[in-house]
Amino acid sequence: MDIEFDAELAPLRQQLTRHPIYAAVNSPDRLKVFMATHVHCVWDFMSILKSLQLACTCCSIPWVPRGDREIRRLVNEIVLGEESDVHPDGGHTSHLELYLESMLAAEAPALAFQGLLSAAEAGEAPEQAARRLLAPAGVAEFLEATFSELRRGQLHRIAAVFTYGREDVIPEMFEGLTRAAAASDSQRWGPFLYYLQRHIEIDGGEHGPMSKRLVALAVDGDPVKRREALEAAKLALTARLRLWDATLPLLNAIR
Repeated sequence: MDIEFDAELAPLRQQLTRHPIYAAVNSPDRLKVFMATHVHCVWDFMSILKSLQLACTCCSIPWVPRGDREIRRLVNEIVLGEESDVHPDGGHTSHLELYLESMLAAEAPALAFQGLLSAAEAGEAPEQAARRLLAPAGVAEFLEATFSELRRGQLHRIAAVFTYGREDVIPEMFEGLTRAAAASDSQRWGPFLYYLQRHIEIDGGEHGPMSKRLVALAVDGDPVKRREALEAAKLALTARLRLWDATLPLLNAIR
């Protein structure tokens, strides 16, 4: 673990984990609004992870060995947990599909996001599609920050975004959401709570430490790569903070 790296990100990390948005998600109506924004973060997370897999493993035919063997193992193991996790009713599912099911249970609007997903699948830039389809406030800017980094295609930067901008901060961030959801209506929010608890369990206990190892391998002691990775992590945390800042007024407008 890079203690110095953690220390340099601590101020941004603290702002994110203590953001007032978690306490504001305190009613079913506010949950619906929050989820309509947050589903884009779930998709964003999966997109970053698959970008890592494309960069570090062979995903084409004919198969040939590609990349660092240890990185390959770490990435593939994380993909397994995120793309094919245990479904509460049996079987397996991706975390995005699980989240969409939780939106259905909470009666949160998902059609707008599904339209964005279809547009992106057809080749439209996610941030462009978000603007065209009038996604919730802050979403287009958040997606632009992520996908511009992915298009840059530098493994050490993408690994830092995934690790320090997502995996490392998610458990503590989701604990705030879990407390807020359970205090309001735990039965209605059951699928959502399951999604949150799975991320707290997996990311905190397994994927978080694994992804930090991934960053260390990608940086490989290079001071330039380390500086660039730190920059990418800061940009990722700042983008999420701005998204939460844009979402909070939408929640507070609901009485």
